[in-house]
Amino acid sequence: MAKISVILRARNEYPIILGTIHSFLEDLEFHGYEPEIIVVDNKSTDNMADVLEDKFRRWIRCGLLKVVRYYEKPSTWCAINAGYEVSTGDVIIVADAHISVKVGTLDLIIKGAQKHGGLWHVPLQMWGDLTRIKRYQHDVRLTEKFWGDPCQFIPDGCSDQEPYKIAMAGAFCFAFLREEAKRFGLYDPAFGPYGGGEPYLTLKWWMMGSSVWMEPRGLARHAFGIDHVWVTAPKDRKTRNQVYLKDGRITNQVKKGEEYLSYRSGYTVDNRNFYRNFLIASYLIGGKQWLDHMANQFATKFKIQKDLQDLVLSVLSECSKSRAQIAASEKVSLNELLMNPPWNACSRHEVKLPRFLYEEKPLT
Repeated sequence: MAKISVILRARNEYPIILGTIHSFLEDLEFHGYEPEIIVVDNKSTDNMADVLEDKFRRWIRCGLLKVVRYYEKPSTWCAINAGYEVSTGDVIIVADAHISVKVGTLDLIIKGAQKHGGLWHVPLQMWGDLTRIKRYQHDVRLTEKFWGDPCQFIPDGCSDQEPYKIAMAGAFCFAFLREEAKRFGLYDPAFGPYGGGEPYLTLKWWMMGSSVWMEPRGLARHAFGIDHVWVTAPKDRKTRNQVYLKDGRITNQVKKGEEYLSYRSGYTVDNRNFYRNFLIASYLIGGKQWLDHMANQFATKFKIQKDLQDLVLSVLSECSKSRAQIAASEKVSLNELLMNPPWNACSRHEVKLPRFLYEEKPLT
């Protein structure tokens, strides 16, 4: 029986996290895995850690639940690192604290990681009265937005019944082997609250010789992130997605005026922190060339250019050692990776690369 560690990083997400825990336990125990749920409280102000430790003391005593208080700084990426440090499973799953999974989803990405290695993701679906399913994937448009936008389509030539390799994906639910995490590393401690972690981790793993996969047969359902409670449509209906009722039960049958939970946005992210995270990601995996490219993309966002220059200097100062370590360990550079991508091209999106890549000698 394989032991599976699930890291749920959370900031002010009680009680919706209870449904997430039960959803993951249901899937893992149904397929015979030994689960370990690790909740990382990242500077919450809603007493989440205290409540979990009080209500689930038996789970904590038997090792089914671990509560980690990561109060060093608000950073979803560093919170994941903190959860990984106390994990003991051979396979690690990282997930948002406000999702549920279709039964069988975790089994698919666990087996995928065990068989092929790499980072294994699943499509994302929104809870509530939405009519559109979003398949969470990214294109490789590296111009104005640099890292690309979410893609709603399976790449041409790929099946919805077989996993396929992709450039990068989000951090809402994915699995990987502990042995690979030891070799390739997770998130750099310089990262702040939000942004930049997805391209940093996924492209870094590609560069280190690993891979990133999408398992289209799985499904994770994601809450909205604006208010704590949502009210359903004005008439009774059966939603195409499951929702959390206010008491924490999961259902796909809602009634007029019935309230269901959403997660309250836990991080207050100002633009400066967001831009800094993406500058960090670009520098760590691409070096000074990509840091300058990213800074040029952000130039119009700053009224005072010195503020952007100061951010660039702070990244160079804080991250130079980590950049050197990645450069010494990579099997392929970011430039080589983008010029000869080992993944399927994203459907309905034009792949654009920055000019300086074309000015270099083409790789053969």
